[in-house]
Amino acid sequence: MGHSSEGNHLAVLASPSRLPLIQLVRELAAPRAPNPDAAFRERTIRILMLVAFVYFTIIALAELIQGFRLPDLIWYGVIYGLIGLVCATLYAKRTALAARLCVLSVLLIVLDPTAAYWSPGTVVFSLLFTLLFYMILDHPRDVTIGLLINFGVFAFVTLQSNESPLPADDYFAQPASALLTMFGAQGIIIGIAHYIRRDQQQRNQTALLAEQQQVDVLRQFLYNASHDLRTPLAKIRLASYLAQQSQAEDQRAHLATLDGAVDRLEKMLLAMLDMSMLDCDPQLVPEDVDVRVLLDTLVSVYQPKAQHKHQHLTFQASSSDLLIRCDGRYIKRAISNVIDNALLFTPEHGMIHITAARKGQHIVITVQDNGVGIPPDKLPYIFDRFYRGDEARNSATGNNGLGLAIAKKIIDLHGGTILAESAVGVGSTFTITLPS
Repeated sequence: MGHSSEGNHLAVLASPSRLPLIQLVRELAAPRAPNPDAAFRERTIRILMLVAFVYFTIIALAELIQGFRLPDLIWYGVIYGLIGLVCATLYAKRTALAARLCVLSVLLIVLDPTAAYWSPGTVVFSLLFTLLFYMILDHPRDVTIGLLINFGVFAFVTLQSNESPLPADDYFAQPASALLTMFGAQGIIIGIAHYIRRDQQQRNQTALLAEQQQVDVLRQFLYNASHDLRTPLAKIRLASYLAQQSQAEDQRAHLATLDGAVDRLEKMLLAMLDMSMLDCDPQLVPEDVDVRVLLDTLVSVYQPKAQHKHQHLTFQASSSDLLIRCDGRYIKRAISNVIDNALLFTPEHGMIHITAARKGQHIVITVQDNGVGIPPDKLPYIFDRFYRGDEARNSATGNNGLGLAIAKKIIDLHGGTILAESAVGVGSTFTITLPS
């Protein structure tokens, strides 16, 4: 009991609802880059922004004791504004833009024109920026521009210095010697950064290759299993049908249950087969598709199923120009899966309303229901494969956990998006946006 009680206390302390600030920080700090190499650059930028924030905060507090001047306020305003802008671009998944904004940070050196080249801060920042450019910039052109800016600024700071606190015979008292030494040191930094980036890229490629091999094996298994299991299922279905013709009335209900289970299993296998084919980057066959006609057809197909549950299924188009260029067969399957999902999780006498409208260069389709809704903690995962949420409810409805995943995959292949909004006990709204 003691261990259980302690574990409960720890769980409460770690609960995001009890510590919303920590949860917010974790959400803001979570990697948002789409691939490992971009995620590596993003983490580097985050660490740099954290170091810069702490460093300048310490200096600001030290100067605050001595008394701030107006130029100081402007300088720190620029610094913290730039840090905030970089963090905002990272949060918006604009890693490349955040990296370029970091390059502009080198211009902060020029804001203090009295700094001499022998200043430790100038030297440290110059070397740091050299490392920064190579670590976070992705395109070789950006790296070259960043390095030229850095070298140019440091050369300007060095050559414009008129007085040196060093003895005249000191090697570093001469600007040319200082520049030669610093550029040599920066060359070493570039070599180190290049090695780190190359090692990280090799690690990412190895990890991606291993992951791709696992995915290929699983995809091949699903493909083979889907094909191989369809034959015995067909035999079971035939045997069940023949048995229902000859069995007594009280046995036919059990056979009907068996037939329903076979039907659900067959649908799951077909969905697995479809998903494996979509994973192989299918060749889309573009054609002109009238979304109004497509949705009218789907509503007619699903109307008997809705009437069986006494549901009210409606469709409304707010625009006459709903023509899009897409693979009609796949888009029909995607929208069909979303409608089928709404019918499954809407109770009897419920409402499913479908709309279609043109917004600029996109066609927006919404499927709204007043069904059971989706809990907030499960909403981010509904497009994951085989995610089924409430197991009991999904077993009752026959949801196989692949319908929405297939829909999202198809829409992604067409360059569109699908979003879900839901509230428990109120209903759900799925919004599909497709380029025209």
